[in-house]
Amino acid sequence: MNVHGAILLILASIVLSVLCQDITVTVAQGVLRGQSVTSSYGLTYNRFLGIPYAQPPVGDLRFKAPQEPVAWQGTRDAVTYGSSCAQENSQEQATFGSSIFQASITGSEDCLYLNVFTPQNSSSNDSLPVMVFIHGGAFEGGSGSNPSWGPEYFLEQGIVTVFINYRVNIFGFLSLEGTDVSGNAGLKDQVAALRWIKNNIAGFGGDPNGITIFGQSAGGSSIHYLVLSPMAKGLFHRAISQSGSAINPGAFHLNTQPYAFNLGAKLGLNTTDGQELATFLRAQTVEDLINNLDGIVPEAEAVHLTYKAFVPTTEYPTSGEETFLPFNPYTMLTTGNFNKIPYITGANLLEADGFVGTDQSMNLSSYWEPISNDFERLVPLDLGLTKGSQQSQEVAEKIRKFYFGDATLSFSSKDQYVNLITDEMFVCGIHETVKVQSALYDNIYNYQFSFNSKFPFSRLGVLKGGEPSHGDEMNYLFYSGETYTPGEASYDVHNWLVNLWSSFAKTGLERASERRLKDRTGLSFQARALETEQSSLQALGNIVPSPGDGSVVWAPASSSNLYYLQINDTLSLEKNLEEERMAFWDDIYTTYLEG
Repeated sequence: MNVHGAILLILASIVLSVLCQDITVTVAQGVLRGQSVTSSYGLTYNRFLGIPYAQPPVGDLRFKAPQEPVAWQGTRDAVTYGSSCAQENSQEQATFGSSIFQASITGSEDCLYLNVFTPQNSSSNDSLPVMVFIHGGAFEGGSGSNPSWGPEYFLEQGIVTVFINYRVNIFGFLSLEGTDVSGNAGLKDQVAALRWIKNNIAGFGGDPNGITIFGQSAGGSSIHYLVLSPMAKGLFHRAISQSGSAINPGAFHLNTQPYAFNLGAKLGLNTTDGQELATFLRAQTVEDLINNLDGIVPEAEAVHLTYKAFVPTTEYPTSGEETFLPFNPYTMLTTGNFNKIPYITGANLLEADGFVGTDQSMNLSSYWEPISNDFERLVPLDLGLTKGSQQSQEVAEKIRKFYFGDATLSFSSKDQYVNLITDEMFVCGIHETVKVQSALYDNIYNYQFSFNSKFPFSRLGVLKGGEPSHGDEMNYLFYSGETYTPGEASYDVHNWLVNLWSSFAKTGLERASERRLKDRTGLSFQARALETEQSSLQALGNIVPSPGDGSVVWAPASSSNLYYLQINDTLSLEKNLEEERMAFWDDIYTTYLEG
């Protein structure tokens, strides 16, 4: 067993149920037998694991859009997790910057399963709010069948909670023009899961008209894609993107077909015929496909932290299949042709701190020399500039000057480098999303998570931090064995986040009269109507002070006021997130964006 597996097993043992009792639910495909369980957290709830929401995408269905699940006879056990989707374990290393994992293949192509968790006494007579979580993993890995992320906190709030799997890497994002592989199968999996949930969640006590989707990292980008896609219209009613946007550089690439042909050549097929390639790739083993993904992206592109071979991309319509992404995501965003639902989006203060490298590695000259000698590797690929061109060199020099001045890059440049990568990979895309969407409708809420975590994601040995880095908010939303002590700031932050997300799922922070949301510390925050607060908020400047009772107003962003909620050891409403840095990038994209 590798270290990662051992860690997950330990975590699973922390949260394993100590009491189980069978319980059944009828869905469209038949009867499911789940369990009523009591976890070490002390909460009793119902769980239904490994529910198929589509047919296994194997054989001729490899790379294709998901197909309706088939019915079963009798009662199907739903007491164990379904397999994660096929991936390389070392994706954890690529995503989080750790060297403790050994490369191996995990998961299966037969992976289109979801898991439903419900409050103890819920029944089909109830109509509880539903939250559906979509995992991250750079579109290369990850799983919704992860026992280390417990649903207890949301179940306590009376929310039906669902986790889904979707295909990743080449299995989810191969796209070939003029073939039966239209592309973005992994995103279509998410739509299929949401359709199943909408059609069946009432049997679990959930409200099919009260579904909130939320996700982190690539899951956050997926959420934004679902907001943009006409294929997902009507399947959910609110959305939360944590550290992800469809227009982040690593979330979309215009054309990934050359990498597919490179993979074919590496496996022994030299062809320019897309359908021949698709047929050939379907005949390869999972292991051969995954083990040969390295090296198919040219070095000039592969040096970019955001670049992966198979991620959401241009879709080529295929007869008989729906189109998830009719245009590139930025076009869909700016034309306003998307699902205008209440939407929360934000990022953590130092997203990149966990995966740019360890302090030990960054203290070596060998870390900085490749960057100093090839600063163009930091020019965002989505600008569409040719490496070596005058414009590309100009952008590289502007980035260097803005973030580093005239300093020679070294360990003392670490903070500036973390800010740069945080901005490029996360904050710029989220900033542009908020700016564009808030100009088109007024139900967009932005946040920044800046709390120095007591339980950082690094507790697994994956990240090195303690700082508010990538994923550090997750432990406050999902139970994985940690405990929070009343009176500590981490206890308050945990309660704030769970209550914010839960209240949003219940009400959408819709414009209404003043509403207070009490947490378990007795503190509170408020969500107030934009129309009743607009003039007073504008008069307050960058920071809206607390009314004095522990409350804070979270106003939606607008075209004239880009408000965001600062989540630290206190809550405060602020304006113009990282204003100077975002103005720099606004100017870069306005001046240099091609096409």
